[in-house]
Amino acid sequence: MPIGCRSRAAVPGRARGEGPDPRATTPLHDRADPCRHIEVRGQIVATETGPPAIDLAHLAFDWWTGSPVPRPAAGERILLRLRADHIHRKDSR
Repeated sequence: MPIGCRSRAAVPGRARGEGPDPRATTPLHDRADPCRHIEVRGQIVATETGPPAIDLAHLAFDWWTGSPVPRPAAGERILLRLRADHIHRKDSR
């Protein structure tokens, strides 16, 4: 079951997990401690476009910038579902 989701502007081929390297990484930052984060590295197992990808982009931009309006994208927004192969944890300690 995919545990990570990420939204980004489409890059032909790469965004769909096609080609020789379907790997992706997504960081999860602690807003209270910028030196603390988790990085999920894995394989792209599914993609979605349309409302699910747009909704995630709005949620992420609202969380990080306080405005639900995402930056303009050169292409279509795409949601990447990842199967975690490795989870790297960085603490501030």
